[in-house]
Amino acid sequence: MTALRLRATDLAVVRCANRSRAAWYALVDSLKSFGGSRAAAPRLRPGEFYALDGIDLELRAGEAIAVIGENGAGKSTLLKALAGTLQTSRGEIARHGTVGAVIELGEGLNPLLTGRENIELGALLKGLRDDEALAYANRVFVFADLAEAIDAPLESYSSGMIARLSFAAAAMTQPDVLLIDEALSVGDPAFQRKCVRFIDDFLARGGSILLASHNLVQVQMLCSQAIMLVSGKPAFAGSATDAVRALVERNRHCDRPVEAEATSLRLVRFGDEAGKAVTGKAAVLEVDYTLDHHVDDVCWGFEIWTADQLQCVTTAQDMRGRELAAGSGTLRCRVDRLPLAPGTYAIRLNIIDRRSGTPVALAGFAGAASCIVVESPPSIASNYQVELGQLAVVEVSWT
Repeated sequence: MTALRLRATDLAVVRCANRSRAAWYALVDSLKSFGGSRAAAPRLRPGEFYALDGIDLELRAGEAIAVIGENGAGKSTLLKALAGTLQTSRGEIARHGTVGAVIELGEGLNPLLTGRENIELGALLKGLRDDEALAYANRVFVFADLAEAIDAPLESYSSGMIARLSFAAAAMTQPDVLLIDEALSVGDPAFQRKCVRFIDDFLARGGSILLASHNLVQVQMLCSQAIMLVSGKPAFAGSATDAVRALVERNRHCDRPVEAEATSLRLVRFGDEAGKAVTGKAAVLEVDYTLDHHVDDVCWGFEIWTADQLQCVTTAQDMRGRELAAGSGTLRCRVDRLPLAPGTYAIRLNIIDRRSGTPVALAGFAGAASCIVVESPPSIASNYQVELGQLAVVEVSWT
């Protein structure tokens, strides 16, 4: 079993929305805890809420775990609690080894001092010997690569420059565990690539990473596992690709159309035998029709639109003339390889008179369109397609 580096058990953090009331509660709690211990399960008082609740986590040597979720989900709060800079209200945290953190850009840095002075001061505060402090500072300067700006006051730095210095200051302490909160998203592309290379080497050497990020591609590339937080609570824990898919599905703001109205055309099936449509797989479209009179020389087809029916994605029309008898019947066609990216779509159906171009039967135009859902197994590529809102998938031969 790989060595355990960090464990959190039933972690909870209570906060108060009102600042003055929060200060009062803090004073009361301080007086109560003087010479005693905090309650194991705090009861929420007026104005309080759980910023974190019920978090269980294990991080082992060589492992990278991502923490994902919407803004305000509790990602930064979790990292601060694990770093020891935020007091928890419930639960236990066990740390095995040294912990470095890049949580708030510029945290612990003095804006009036230069970058060099900040790093040298930090080395002294860490209690490093002169030779250790010099080696540490040199490693930071090389990694941050700020050139002449290293001797400029921090208040003149851009957010990207502060990200460089903050990440380098934490990473070059050579900790066992590195907690990173969005720092990789702020720097320029060249620095982000540098950080990714460092993380790969860091993990290969047995280091551990806990990464909070909104960059879902980066999450899947760097981390094997992930936790999705919703309002401070764990909503999903598993592989990084599965967690990203869960987050994307949760955040997809797509109003599904209601079921198709009663019409002479009705969608029966779109997908495999079970009616499941999967990107890249064969899909059968099956449509029932009812006609009150015989028609000849008609063609039929379909249109696939975005779920809000504002954008047409693709169409297909069988232009061969056919004859349909009065009464009910079924029309079928097969898509050998479905090119739609994962998502929810609206489908419109038609039977058209070939000679005049006038509709014989329509569904989903004047009335509500039927809804079809296309799925795809979670992967880095398919999750990226969903995140971008991509509509079509092309087959590519890479050389």
